[in-house]
Amino acid sequence: MPVYIIREGATDRVKIGWADDPAARCRQLQTSHSEPLCVLRVVSGARSLERWLQDRFAPQRVRGEWYRF
Repeated sequence: MPVYIIREGATDRVKIGWADDPAARCRQLQTSHSEPLCVLRVVSGARSLERWLQDRFAPQRVRGEWYRF
C-alpha cells in the first residue's frame, strides 16, 4: 500500500498517510481544506513505514497526521 506525503498549499504543513490511491485521497482531503493540496511524494511501503515516518516527525506534529516541515 503506498505511503504518501501531501502538502497543504504554500505552507510548511504536510500530511503523512497511506492509501491505495494517493491522488484520490488528496482529492478527498481537498473538500475540507481552503488551501490547495498536492501530493509531494508516494513511496511503496506498508503501514509500518507510515508509522515510522509519523514517529520520526512526531516533534513537528501539528495535529493528527499533519506535520510542520
